[in-house]
Amino acid sequence: MMKFSGGRTIESKWLKDHGLSLVELLIVLAIIGIIASLTMPIYVENKEHAILGVTRANLKVIQNSLATYMANNADSRYPSGSFNYADFITLIPESNLPAHETQAKFKQGTFSYMSDGITYSITVASLNRTSAVFVLMPSGINRL
Repeated sequence: MMKFSGGRTIESKWLKDHGLSLVELLIVLAIIGIIASLTMPIYVENKEHAILGVTRANLKVIQNSLATYMANNADSRYPSGSFNYADFITLIPESNLPAHETQAKFKQGTFSYMSDGITYSITVASLNRTSAVFVLMPSGINRL
């Protein structure tokens, strides 16, 4: 029912008698599907960029934590040896990294820390669709 100025109303006989036909409903669903198909690639791409950003941010936190560890260590050395993610976060708890690799957006089992005490290398794969591999060294973060 539509109201006009002056209080007149017009009832839509078509809506009152028929409602929406199946064809009209299918057309609406097709339009919604087209809109969804246009926006999904953008959503997926933004999600990928976000995961890579979190991976890089966590690697930067690790880099800063290792610099702090070295500065606070009496002999100014990095932790020596090879460590997986679980061992690494217990070794440097001040890094405040998530408890599990997947929460840090690292692919499960790909975190590898190696150091001779003077320098270090961390290799990790991101939890994104392509499993981008990053290498962290004191000089910075490189994507392979």
